[in-house]
Amino acid sequence: MRIVFGLQVFILILFVYPANAQKGYIRNNISYPLGASVDGKLLLNNAVYRNLVAAEFNSITAENDMKMYRIHPEENRYDFTMGDSIVAFAKRNNMRVHGHTLVWFSGMPDWLKQFKGSNLKFEEQVKHHIQTVVSHYKGKIASWDVVNEYLAHESDSVRTCILQEKMGDDYLAKCFQWAHEADPDALLIYNEYGMEWSEKKLQGIIRIAMDFKKRKIPIDGLGVQFHLKIFNSNDTIVRVLRELSKTGLKIHISEFDMMVNVGENRKNVYTDSLKKVQQEKFVFVFNAYQKEVPDAQKYGITFWNVGDKDTWLRPTYKMIEWPLLFDDDYQRKAAYYAVLESLRSKK
Repeated sequence: MRIVFGLQVFILILFVYPANAQKGYIRNNISYPLGASVDGKLLLNNAVYRNLVAAEFNSITAENDMKMYRIHPEENRYDFTMGDSIVAFAKRNNMRVHGHTLVWFSGMPDWLKQFKGSNLKFEEQVKHHIQTVVSHYKGKIASWDVVNEYLAHESDSVRTCILQEKMGDDYLAKCFQWAHEADPDALLIYNEYGMEWSEKKLQGIIRIAMDFKKRKIPIDGLGVQFHLKIFNSNDTIVRVLRELSKTGLKIHISEFDMMVNVGENRKNVYTDSLKKVQQEKFVFVFNAYQKEVPDAQKYGITFWNVGDKDTWLRPTYKMIEWPLLFDDDYQRKAAYYAVLESLRSKK
């Protein structure tokens, strides 16, 4: 009898407890992928980081390791080492890989920024880069941010940069066509920032989406970076998601974080009041995404890295910041549990 009873308990633990435990993860309480951008070296060298990513997320994006300056550092040399390790990690853990980014004015290697050849030769270099990288990961990467931040800051017009100077204002369309030729099955996304504070930027993205659809340029989705600040208007967040969804394209919150140190105070303190406001805003964004974006268009929410210590905001702005759902020790913050509870209460 003792053996039978013990077996029954074992079966109960094996089949019931894990199923209940899974409800304690955000990713298992949403119908779309939950992602994070990752640092390849941290994945390889930090077991806590690696295990947290595997447990909490089902989609990953290379934060920097697939950008042109990393993957194509010299004209005649590609380095897929770190990108390949990220893809291998994703495969081991049954995760989606979103590629970031094929073309970005600020992520180009010096050899291309200083290119002395003709405009046509420059264009050929960009095409070769796109098609080499996309072909290398064909069948392994589900989607790509083809071009990042094509529009000028606070504007609906093309950004002045070497890509625009050498290839013309329509370089965006060319890049999408080249990526599609290299992997017709990969979903192609245009990634942009600033819609939450610039109506011009929002309208510019919509214009691009509708123009591409009219011209039959292959585009599948729009990446909404949402590097938010705690004072960003909730009404505007809803408007951005609602208006972009009207394009019929997939909507990816692609680089999500939430700044609390909005005065860029280098001695700022993460007070309970700041934590509460941030927590409420995180909950609001998840709920707005659920409500405003049709299910077929939800491509997921991707945080821009994992723990607060990994955020790009600290080195970029040389200040302390706490913009993510996990703290410096990779522990869940109260905001995580608030999002989780909100999601579970609406199921």
